[in-house]
Amino acid sequence: MILNGRHNVFFLRNIDSVSDDTLLSRPDALPIVRGLAKVNINNSHEINARLYNLLSRDKEFKVGDMVYARNFTQSDVKKKFSRKLTLVFVKAKVSRRLGRSYYELVSENGKVVGEHHLKDIQD
Repeated sequence: MILNGRHNVFFLRNIDSVSDDTLLSRPDALPIVRGLAKVNINNSHEINARLYNLLSRDKEFKVGDMVYARNFTQSDVKKKFSRKLTLVFVKAKVSRRLGRSYYELVSENGKVVGEHHLKDIQD
């Protein structure tokens, strides 16, 4: 059964490999193609969901937990300071929870580090 490809049909007719009763017209072929596309999309979705769920994990911190927060610093030419040479994460403690995914963090010596999203915190 050939669903599309005009040049392929002409070629197959020339070598007597296909007859007209095996060819489908466009309106007849579209439901078949749509069905195949739907199956392929669902398979891809299941594979991608499985891989995503393997790599993602839900994090939740309690007040008082020691965590590592992303260090948001900027380079400064005047001070001869380069961001890429600083620490990527700094040690902090969770002082309070601000929402489902935001936490207020305090450094070890009591200074407020700031409000950080869950994606910027590691345990």
